[in-house]
Amino acid sequence: MTNRRQQPAAAREGRPGRGGPRGISRKRVYVRYFATLREQARCAGETIATETDTPAALYEELRARHGFSVDAQRLKVAINDDLTAWDAPLAGGDHVAFIPPFAGG
Repeated sequence: MTNRRQQPAAAREGRPGRGGPRGISRKRVYVRYFATLREQARCAGETIATETDTPAALYEELRARHGFSVDAQRLKVAINDDLTAWDAPLAGGDHVAFIPPFAGG
């Protein structure tokens, strides 16, 4: 049995510690950006740790981080090089691409 004093303060107080709260798993995904998103992120891609489960939630997380001006409704999303739905499940190791419209539409 673990003594309460031996637990990290975050665990004792129900706050996320290094591993996050129980039941929530962080996964690492590689994200690629194109066109306007690449300019706004100031990189072509990045590997991130996220607790999100769908491309829609991931995009909102990234939008807050990078200040993306493009609404999700105007984008296409691909997981592992296949166009997919915004509510498709994400898994650790996935490659996610957010693709803005080309030629103005």
